[in-house]
Amino acid sequence: MRAVRVMIIVSMIAIDGPDACAAGFRFSTSLSGSITSSSKLFANPHARDDVIRGLFSPINSVFGIGADARVEIPMTGLKLGLGAEYLSTTVAGTVPNASIAIPVEDGYYAIPVELTAYFSIPIGGEKFDFYMGGGAGIYFGERVYRYAGVRAETIGKNFSPGIHILTGLEYLVGPGLAIRTEFKFRTVQLESVQEFPTFSTVYGGATVPLPRGEVASRVQIDGMQFSLGVAYRFP
Repeated sequence: MRAVRVMIIVSMIAIDGPDACAAGFRFSTSLSGSITSSSKLFANPHARDDVIRGLFSPINSVFGIGADARVEIPMTGLKLGLGAEYLSTTVAGTVPNASIAIPVEDGYYAIPVELTAYFSIPIGGEKFDFYMGGGAGIYFGERVYRYAGVRAETIGKNFSPGIHILTGLEYLVGPGLAIRTEFKFRTVQLESVQEFPTFSTVYGGATVPLPRGEVASRVQIDGMQFSLGVAYRFP
């Protein structure tokens, strides 16, 4: 809540002084890469036992790519943007089984689609554009689970609404071309249900039984995201 109050105060300053901001453009597009500091994978989100339900596997340093488009709202000093990203990660491990170790890959992918309002801060001179923003989005995605090289098939998943706040900086390096960096915090929860297509598989010359039944899981993305990219400004 403190961050939200700070954003409101800053946005009021930005509205009072839009002419002082370096960003004199009407429309922009961008392409960026990102890394999200942390996320969690809950393998038993519907367990009756509180302890089991709360167990999770931490998944850190999640890489992603994204693009967005922003347009200025006339006479306000504000901009409105629509962006989409693709985040994906898996963690490899092994499970002992008789005389061999069974490889296991666990992770997820997520596709945030977000609408954001940006409030420019009237500081920084002609080349810098410092801003803050916030908004809401719809998040798609699912768990990615492989056991002994066999991927569990998704038989059910949901999309989730969420909110985010951010702060960013653009530096103009040439006519219309800018370097953009952002820090973003978002809340995302995705649930999915997987099931292996067969009861067993052959790995390393041995027959390996696969987990039986439906496997429900929840992905929670709640870390800080840092992104770096390029933006092109249209007058």
